Formats: sequence, C-alpha cells, structure tokens
Amino acid sequence: MSTRLRTQWAANVLLWFVSYLVMGARMSSSPGLSEMPYLGEIWLRRILISVFAIAGSALIGHIIWIVRNWSAAARLFLSFGMALVAGAWYGVVNYVVFYSYLPRWDPPPALGYIITIGSLAFWIYVAWAAICFAIDFDWVLKERTRTLLTAQNLALDAENRLLRAQINPHFLFNTLNALSALILEGKNDQAERVLLLMSKVLRRSLDRDMPDILPLREELKAQREYLRIEQVRFGRRLKFVENVPDAFMDALVPSLILQPLVENAVKYGLGPSERPVTIEIGASETGGRLCVSVVDDGGGAFQKPPQKLGVGLQNVQRRLGVLYGADARLSWQACEPKGFRAAIELPLRHADAA
Repeated sequence: MSTRLRTQWAANVLLWFVSYLVMGARMSSSPGLSEMPYLGEIWLRRILISVFAIAGSALIGHIIWIVRNWSAAARLFLSFGMALVAGAWYGVVNYVVFYSYLPRWDPPPALGYIITIGSLAFWIYVAWAAICFAIDFDWVLKERTRTLLTAQNLALDAENRLLRAQINPHFLFNTLNALSALILEGKNDQAERVLLLMSKVLRRSLDRDMPDILPLREELKAQREYLRIEQVRFGRRLKFVENVPDAFMDALVPSLILQPLVENAVKYGLGPSERPVTIEIGASETGGRLCVSVVDDGGGAFQKPPQKLGVGLQNVQRRLGVLYGADARLSWQACEPKGFRAAIELPLRHADAA
C-alpha cells in the first residue's frame, strides 16, 4: 500500500470515528432520548453505519484519484455530486439499520429523517472530498519533487563524471611532453620508467568504477604516482612533501580533485624555475571543515594572482559546486617572495562515518 493510500485510510477512519462519537453522544444526550430503551444497542448499530460510511468514503477517495487529471471545476462538480448521493444513501442506511432491521423504536417519518441525517452526512462527505484533494495534491507534489530531484542528481552526476574525464587529457598531454623530452635527450631508461608509471596512472584515472568520493589517502596515492613521473623528468629539482596528519587520511574528498592543482604547481612553479622547487600537499581543519592545499615555492617573482582561472582551476571549482554547492570553495593566492598556493575547503566527513 502506498503512502498516499495509508494516509487516506487513516484520515478516513479517524473522520468517521469522530463522527461516530459525536453522533452517538448527541443521541444519548438528547432530551427524552436518554431514557430510550436499548440505548446501548444504538451504539452497536452505529458501528455498522460507520463501516458503511468508511467504505463509501474510500470509494469517493478512489474516484477522486482516478479523475485527478480532470479540470478542477469538473472534479469539484463530481465531488459535490458524490457527496450528495453518499449523504442520501447514508440517510437511507441509517433509517434501515435503526427502524427497519429488528425495529426497537417507533419510526419517525422516513423522508424527513433521511433528509435530516443525509444533509448532515452530505457536509461530512464534502469535508472528506476536501481532505482527499489535499492528500492527493500533497502526494503529487512530493512525487514531482522526488522526480525533479532524481533528474537533478542524475544531471549533476553526469556533469561531475564529465568534469573528471576532462582531467585525463591534461594529464596525458603533460606526461607525453615529459616523455618526448626524455627521448630527445636520449634518456631511454628514464623514458621507459615514465611509460610504466604512466600506464599505472592512466589505469587509475580511466577507471569507470572509481567512486566520485574517496578517502584522502587514496587521493594522495594518485598524486604520488603522478609526481613520480615528473620526478623522472626533473630529477632532484622536484621535491615533494606531504604534510597531512593521520587524522585526515580517511577524510572524504572528490576523486582526482587535487590533480589539476598539482599539475599547475609542476607547470607554473617548477617549469620556469632553474632551482629546486618543493611541492607540498597539506591538510588542516577549521570549524569542522577540511582544508587541503597544494603549495609550491617556484615560479617567477611575486605577482598578484590572475583574476581569471585557468582550465584546471575552473574544473576544480565547478566540481566542488556540483558535489557540495555552497558548502565548498576553491581559493588561490600568490606567495611571497615566490610560489603559489591553491586550496579547497569542504565539509569534513570521514569514511567510517559515511
């Protein structure tokens, strides 16, 4: 049974249970009726009438649901018509149950009794139709919202996978440049090592089953493999430092989110520099948020950071927006006297807690 049907049945039973109590109490407390013989039987017979009323309300609710695609005016007209018919039948059933089946009391004029009881029941059925309209509208609204959220999540997932896929061409281009330089310099042994490392890194980055979110230790492992390739090319000029406390190793981060930051550090920090350059990946916590940074001390003299992001940083910023919305951000700044720092901030969540 769907949530809508469960809600409708609960409202149906509650409505007629309250009506049962009100009508029974009204008859029991009416002047001249409190001494009526078989007063307890009135309550028992009213149970039978309430069961009939609940069945009628269920039928009305089902019909209102079936015609949910009709115009509002047509549904209202139909609901009033059904309430009128149901009210009349309710009056007839009342008369039959109390005065035709094993009669215990002197019967009142049938028509007047049916009109009086039926008019009261008519407004109860009108109220029930209004309740059905509200329940159906709420259910339809929730279903549309659920469908919209599902579509949005699928779109965000597709966009995130597309953004992650954009990382691979950049990595491949940079690695092939390194490989070409080694071959031109006649460093074939080193070129062979780069090929082996490149195949390992590509196997990881092209893995379709790679989760979108993974522990920081796995992300660091991927960056170490990439930097080993660059160390073959640059030798002792490239130093790599990890400053990540053990407490953050199981913190969850987007897969390959650091790749563009590390590539930028190599390209713009190490590339133009003649001296050794240190690339440091660090992690810290501030106010329940995880900050992961990539810092290099290379490049040229200090200058203001660019106003427009490059492709790599744009990729990182868009992926953070897709996965976390306003809860994550990318920051960047030039360091004095040389170097560059890029950092991501996102909610601190651990793998075991997730």
